[in-house]
Amino acid sequence: MTTVLEALQSAQFVVDTTGQKVAVQVTPAVWEALINWLKTADSVPTVEELLGLADEVPQANLQSEVHVAQEDATLTYSAMKLSEPSFAKVWDNPEDDIYNDL
Repeated sequence: MTTVLEALQSAQFVVDTTGQKVAVQVTPAVWEALINWLKTADSVPTVEELLGLADEVPQANLQSEVHVAQEDATLTYSAMKLSEPSFAKVWDNPEDDIYNDL
């Protein structure tokens, strides 16, 4: 069985012409699983909370203060860590055992 951490660590980065990371790609299945988990989570932190910036950067100035690539990487990592226990619980069932060998 693939853990959420393993699935997110398999993400690929999109780079610009200078080699700077500008986006992160995950498979549609991983993306949908993350979205579904977040929709059902009891508590979902804000992006600023995940980045540890809630008290440091006003909402309106967030994009101008934080490089987008760093924000993407931090958000991906944070989502990955937050989702691990829930995915393990949801995916640990006989119906999903067929996916263990993928």
